[in-house]
Amino acid sequence: IKPCGFIPERIIPFNVAKTSEDYSAGIHFFIDDYQFERIWRNPNAYLPRLSKFSCIFTPDFSLYLDMPYPMKLWNVYRNRLIGAWMQKCGLNVIPTVSWSDCQSFDYCFEGLPKHSTLAVSSMECKGTVNSHRWNVGMHEMISALDPKQLLIYGHKVDYDFNGINVIYYESHIRNRFKEYERQ
Repeated sequence: IKPCGFIPERIIPFNVAKTSEDYSAGIHFFIDDYQFERIWRNPNAYLPRLSKFSCIFTPDFSLYLDMPYPMKLWNVYRNRLIGAWMQKCGLNVIPTVSWSDCQSFDYCFEGLPKHSTLAVSSMECKGTVNSHRWNVGMHEMISALDPKQLLIYGHKVDYDFNGINVIYYESHIRNRFKEYERQ
């Protein structure tokens, strides 16, 4: 995947892109895998719709800790292949980075551009153990890829990004809860 410097004003999840007309937004995949597995099975079906939006993040296929190693590799491969294909089709693509444990560092940063804008999620880093795992992964990712900008989906994290430009996007799930609480 080639480097990208684009920063969307806001992002919306892939599962609402079919009905959204907010074309100035970017599309993210920080949702359950079953909601975007279809883009892997038939990417051409989504290209006309996705090309209307300002940018698209690469699909965030899960890398669960208890997932078998070959499945983790497969999900990283799918992320990179869809991202490279979307770029080849002319879409503005922001690479998504994820990791699971220290063993995943051997492959989870492969195929991603250095000195680029990258997207990550902070949704899974609540609690002491998960926060520590996220921080270790973030350190490894920064060492490997030296990003210019990080687009973080979710809550703010207590981490020293050492001068990297960080932009947070609030979770759409969190926004739904806030709307529900107001009612």
